[in-house]
Amino acid sequence: MAVPQRLQGRTPQLLTGALLSAVCVLANAHPPQAERRWHNCALFETRVTCVVDGDTFWFEGEKMRLLTVDTPEQDARCVKERAVASAATDLLVRLLSNGSITITRHGIDPYGRTLVTVDGSGGSIGQTLLDQGVAEHFGARPRIDWCQ
Repeated sequence: MAVPQRLQGRTPQLLTGALLSAVCVLANAHPPQAERRWHNCALFETRVTCVVDGDTFWFEGEKMRLLTVDTPEQDARCVKERAVASAATDLLVRLLSNGSITITRHGIDPYGRTLVTVDGSGGSIGQTLLDQGVAEHFGARPRIDWCQ
């Protein structure tokens, strides 16, 4: 291949520049949804993309809270409530992992979490949690006594 006169002698610099450009593009690319590997957040991990509980998760380093639902806490007061909390968390992991998702932000709560609604391939993830009986509407009164 003939190298134009103005580029002769600069081939190593051009190749280095092209290689650096390709590395930068790859480093800034977001992996496809299937490669994000949603999982339960570990106690001491750096939280980037993981699920805290049935209504709270981290996405690309941002802590998010589902706006429309409330699920039992992991450290609940009775065995039955802890079982529902675990089921809600596991379901949220599966729903977030099932294809592409759309996150819509709605502001920040008093704890600094971004309030969101999330839609997946099956529709509203919050509604799915409600339909499966592992969540209640956020702010509902009276609240569900999960220990009953």
